[in-house]
Amino acid sequence: MDYAAFLEQLPLLDDNWGGADVCPKSDRFQSILTQTEATVSATLLQALNAAVAAMEPEAVYCEIGCQGATFAGALLDHPERSAYAVNDFSAVSPEPSQRFTVFMEVLSAFNLEEQVLVCDQPFEEFFADLRSAETVDRIGVYFYNSAPDYRAQLMALLLVTPFLAEQALILLGNSATSAVQQASCDFRASHPQCRLLLEWESVTILHWDAATHQGDDWETLSRSRDHLLINFLADSGREFEIQRHRLETLYAEALTLHQAGYLPEARQMYQELLRWDGRNSEAWRGLGLIDHASGQLEAAYESLLKAVRYDGSQAVQHYSFGLVLEDLGRMTEAAWAYEQAIVLDPTYIQAYNNLGNLLLERRAMQEAEQVYRAAITACPEHFGGHLNLGNLLMTQNYVEQAIEAYTTALHLDPRNPDILHNLAAAHAAQNDPAQAALYYGDDCYQRGDYTAALGHYQIAIALQLSEDAYIGWAESHNCLKEREQAIEVYRESVRVLPQLPKLHLYLALALQEYGLTEEAIATATEALQHFPTDLGLQLVAWLSLPIIYQTQAEISVYRQRFITGLSRIVEGLVLETSEQKQQALAGLDRHTNFYLSYQGLPDRDLYVEYGQFVHRIMAANYPQCVEPLRMPPLTADRRIRVGYFSFHLENHNGARWALGWLQHHDRQSFNIHCYHAGRTGDRVTQQFQRYSDRFYHMPHDWEKLCEQVLADQLHVLVFPDIGMTPHMGTIAALRLAPVQCTAWGHPVTSGSPTVDYYLSSELMEPETGQDHYSERLVRLPNLGFSYPKPILPDTPKTRADFQIAETAIVYLCCQSLYKYLPQYDFVWVEIAQRVPHAQFVFLTQATTQVIAQFRQRVHQAFSTANLDSDAHCIFLPPQNHSNYLSLNLLSDVFLDSFDWTGGNSTLEAIGCNLPIVTCPSEFMRGRHSYGILHRLGVTETIAKDPQDYIELAVKLAQNPAWRQSIIKRMQHRLGDLYDDRVCVQGLEAFYRQVVENGG
Repeated sequence: MDYAAFLEQLPLLDDNWGGADVCPKSDRFQSILTQTEATVSATLLQALNAAVAAMEPEAVYCEIGCQGATFAGALLDHPERSAYAVNDFSAVSPEPSQRFTVFMEVLSAFNLEEQVLVCDQPFEEFFADLRSAETVDRIGVYFYNSAPDYRAQLMALLLVTPFLAEQALILLGNSATSAVQQASCDFRASHPQCRLLLEWESVTILHWDAATHQGDDWETLSRSRDHLLINFLADSGREFEIQRHRLETLYAEALTLHQAGYLPEARQMYQELLRWDGRNSEAWRGLGLIDHASGQLEAAYESLLKAVRYDGSQAVQHYSFGLVLEDLGRMTEAAWAYEQAIVLDPTYIQAYNNLGNLLLERRAMQEAEQVYRAAITACPEHFGGHLNLGNLLMTQNYVEQAIEAYTTALHLDPRNPDILHNLAAAHAAQNDPAQAALYYGDDCYQRGDYTAALGHYQIAIALQLSEDAYIGWAESHNCLKEREQAIEVYRESVRVLPQLPKLHLYLALALQEYGLTEEAIATATEALQHFPTDLGLQLVAWLSLPIIYQTQAEISVYRQRFITGLSRIVEGLVLETSEQKQQALAGLDRHTNFYLSYQGLPDRDLYVEYGQFVHRIMAANYPQCVEPLRMPPLTADRRIRVGYFSFHLENHNGARWALGWLQHHDRQSFNIHCYHAGRTGDRVTQQFQRYSDRFYHMPHDWEKLCEQVLADQLHVLVFPDIGMTPHMGTIAALRLAPVQCTAWGHPVTSGSPTVDYYLSSELMEPETGQDHYSERLVRLPNLGFSYPKPILPDTPKTRADFQIAETAIVYLCCQSLYKYLPQYDFVWVEIAQRVPHAQFVFLTQATTQVIAQFRQRVHQAFSTANLDSDAHCIFLPPQNHSNYLSLNLLSDVFLDSFDWTGGNSTLEAIGCNLPIVTCPSEFMRGRHSYGILHRLGVTETIAKDPQDYIELAVKLAQNPAWRQSIIKRMQHRLGDLYDDRVCVQGLEAFYRQVVENGG
């Protein structure tokens, strides 16, 4: 490269060299511009031509971001020269094919097709291909005329260096911009082989000399530095990290919405993400899956094609692509996509199964069987391979082998209706109608078709007596709310199969849940004579409590019986053999002390005794899950991982209240995981999923869910409602996270040594609150939870819809019946004596037996005062939420229960402008409404004792003006009550503190 000759020649080729209106002396280059309708200058074309003329004979010309005119100018009169033309046409033009066609037409017009190798690709990919090809070509003139941003310019310079000739010229277009100048400066500062030759006409010309390391001196480089740009780039780097986190959060939210079924909202977020990062393969996949779900197969194809193109290293991209290809009928391509997924992830069970199913549809039996057996080898613990293998074997009439495969699959997924149905069909084919009927019954039961299940179970029992068939028959009646029929089935089962202790236990439990406590105790006690070590029967026989008490004295009797029985059970626990450990664990399976706390008495010591008893059993069975855990370090995003574990992440009072915590969490600081162990899901479940970074729903498999918790390495785990279900107490007796908490979904202590904190409310807890918990008490600000304001029905019901008198003073008594203790029945009676038109409205979400017991007690209380309870008391069945709110709107006064007050119900009553009468007790569970009214700043209706309670209830009925003033003051302060963020901030401060302190 004779660069000196090049420099000497440039002024001789132009008129007015160095002036503002420099132009070539020859009109040859102007004619190129006219012919190509290009916007570059003739001076630039002439300079390129002179540079190519100065190259060594074997060197090539390379242009990035090429235009036809610049190539025509550079190669004019140089037919011996070769060149690379590099341009990512699809990236620079909305019509890439047209842009490419125009470029090729220019090359053809100037007879350059043989000289030029056109590379339609990003320049980074072009240089990667050159490196792979190990080319001997060396670039003598390099013209970068593409994106003028700093990174592109610098990368273009860095990537070309291995391919430059010993001496070469580098031309940078758009060099009037600060970004190009700074990129050139930084490149020269780090490459002393390169120095500035010339700056002119928005073009920078650099000289590359590989043999020298005497580039520009510091003074020259310093003059080229743009400090404003450098500072901007530094600030941009910080802003970029912030933006990257925003985009990661945006994707996480989009994925959560997608998984929860909010497809339009998820689509919008994916599209927003792609506006910022058009090569984000995960966003393209999400968009493609949404299009696929909505039947837009061509759009789904295009999106998933981009997902694979931008990141073909992920098995899930190929698998998702295969799903769309399959629905498009492109089976060969779909099979190839599934094969690619398997190559990338040999444990991708869905890809195996789909590939095998494709082969099966083609009747390629041998190949399909190979795929299914490969799936079993790769994932022996997944039911899918076994199920599909069984299906294949059934098509070949290998019934015995198919049953074996199905049985293995059922062991891995015991409640899968597809497996159950296929097992039933296989047994029917094997001429085993009793077993077929049992499996058909289980299939219908798992699908929720309980009426059909009843018929199959009855057939099974008629053919062959079976414990499983009797339990399925009875539980189907239970699911249909036919409690009496379920009890009769269990009674029959113990008559014909008395040797099976499980049937005696299930009968006793059914009697207890129905409200026949004494009969339940008698049944369990009698069974213990034959099965004296059965823990399940012991728990029913010695710890059963009535749902409804008839007298206060009855509470004392049952409580003493509970205390004695618990001591007897704890002392008799033996966990020496593997069988004893497993039997003890099975005994806990159906028991909870739920009704103990509804006696209105201090329970801490009893819960601690029972909690330690459960912990002993869990430690014996899961010794690896009870040891303390070290606080895991924060990951790169610095977010604290918090989990919420419940069987009631749905529209249920046990955990619904916690939704506000998730909704208002600072997602930049906290990574939220939810673990739903309940069988069903609903709109509230979808909301939990929407507000989670990770959401797991594993019904009936709490052990697997616990394994997931451990794998997620949480910092904090919260059980919102220990005590609501039997398994919740057993799970909480394990150590799954360094810090474990419970909260007021069931507002009593867990008593478990593995639960560290109780998350409560500063407004609800008494001064002596810590004395009531085995956990360390955390008094969160205000109410301790964030509850949404209820949305009132558009068309509320009328009093006539509920058989309520128009002239009545309506006292709403909407608590569960077991909250109403007999010692307070006189309150209703005395109110009715002073408010003759009073009507007390009760909601009876209980069995017919429990309702009858409660009504009998209420009738007795009113009869003692010569009052007709039927004239004053209305018992309504359970209502849907809209009707329930209508009932609040139609009522005059909300009468709270004693010793265990309303929580969710109080908040919804206030949202319906219903004044609250409450009387706080010494325990937090009896102070919910007290705390709510204090938060509202309306405390006049908080009673000091039951007599004061009566006075307030009567005054609200007899003084409408006072009642209205209470309502107006409540309305004025509603903003303080709902959607409270302060308590969430307090919760987050607690999380930060325990993580920082290590526990």
